[in-house]
Amino acid sequence: MRTAIVLQAFGSSAPEHQRLRRELLAAYAQAFPESEIRFSISSSRVRQCEGLPEPQQILEELENQGVERVLIQHLLLIQGQMFDEAQALAGRACDMRLGPPLIKDAADLDWLAAHLINCLHPTLPNIIAVHGNTRNPQHNRWHLDLMPRLAHLPRPPVLASLEGEPGVQPLLALRGQAQAAGGAHLIPLFLFPGGHVLEDLLGSGDESWAQRLGVPLSHSPTLLEQGPVLARCIERSRQALGSQ
Repeated sequence: MRTAIVLQAFGSSAPEHQRLRRELLAAYAQAFPESEIRFSISSSRVRQCEGLPEPQQILEELENQGVERVLIQHLLLIQGQMFDEAQALAGRACDMRLGPPLIKDAADLDWLAAHLINCLHPTLPNIIAVHGNTRNPQHNRWHLDLMPRLAHLPRPPVLASLEGEPGVQPLLALRGQAQAAGGAHLIPLFLFPGGHVLEDLLGSGDESWAQRLGVPLSHSPTLLEQGPVLARCIERSRQALGSQ
């Protein structure tokens, strides 16, 4: 059966985002050598800027090529609006499947917490950064449930968010400690290096987290730049497809 995997992300035109997209396509092509691998961008602005096709066009092209089975692999942390958009594409003539997001249950949170321990800086204050959600506060539950899994550490990290709960206040409360330590370490819980990471967190603007802390800010790579996270996504795709 001819199979295709469509990697779906919201998108950014940042060169770092484009680089990671290329790396993901290469990694998936190596993991699934008999499948067609494509990338689908949800952001109409990014699609227009880069001349990329709409998700519906990608599926039509694959069907016209004789592809019989398509897996849409959702590249977001949690099931949200973009997953619903992917579901809306189902019901076509070919066998459509949806790969789950990285975080879908308590076991995934346990895995992520264990992984994040390896990302912590041994001496600097650690800040876990998430996007957060003001409009749909139920989507804040996952990162709020993550933090108790790290509370046993001798120096547990602080959680702060761009939106929603807990907001930026925990970051500001850490400023004195960070200045005393001469720096801080940021762990961005974002899958891609896009505008939020490169500008809102690490940028040179007055409102960036780096500038508001006023200390040198080291940082971990975004999640899909880390081998164990990418391997877990690939395994999720493999499970969604079943045996090939």
